[in-house]
Amino acid sequence: MKKIFIILVAVATMLSAGSVDTILKENNCLTCHDVSKVKKAPTFKKIAKKNQKKYGVQAQQMMMKSLINGSRGQYRYYSDTTMPAYKNLSNSDLVRITTWILNTNKGKKKKLYF
Repeated sequence: MKKIFIILVAVATMLSAGSVDTILKENNCLTCHDVSKVKKAPTFKKIAKKNQKKYGVQAQQMMMKSLINGSRGQYRYYSDTTMPAYKNLSNSDLVRITTWILNTNKGKKKKLYF
């Protein structure tokens, strides 16, 4: 029953918010970021990988805080780059964006050979 509730909340959140692509474009995120192409700021894949490694299950919450409050100096080669605070984003937008970013790091897993 708990799983069904979580799924329903996730679906409702997705339906109530705009598409991630629209949110990213409206907030000019794609000016500095890309999924895998290096720009002025870290790639979304790098952001996902670093946050998952550093924060584990708290990665999404930490990313949401960075979006709300802005950030600077979290990535070695981008220490002079500042991400502005996006206090205008709704909680559902924050969930959608961070979920999408974290999923960019869920590509094919390496095969293990024994």
